[in-house]
Amino acid sequence: MADEATVNASVAYVNGDDNISFGKSGLTIDVSGTEYIKMKQLVSTSEEVLIFGDVAKGGLGVFYNGHATAIIQIRADTAETDLVRLEPGDVALFRIDDGATPYVISSVEGAGLDYMIIDP
Repeated sequence: MADEATVNASVAYVNGDDNISFGKSGLTIDVSGTEYIKMKQLVSTSEEVLIFGDVAKGGLGVFYNGHATAIIQIRADTAETDLVRLEPGDVALFRIDDGATPYVISSVEGAGLDYMIIDP
């Protein structure tokens, strides 16, 4: 396995008699870039740019809110409406468009957002 990312995602929902699941496993995504970032960003109650490090453009991103009480939100740009809402313990996986400059904001000062972005 070289120059590719493997993605596994699934959700199971149970409500009374309803038992629904959706998932995809072992999806491979070709990766032509060589840069990535894996970090924890301490997010403020004022919006701040999502740190991309050496990843010069968008990419495949996975995000985890490990804070016990904070809600962390991701915006497509500064002063935009929140696009992604991560409740405590939530995970999100999505591709960030080239040239995008996402911003993050938290309901609690200094909440840690763990993430990895891979340059596609």
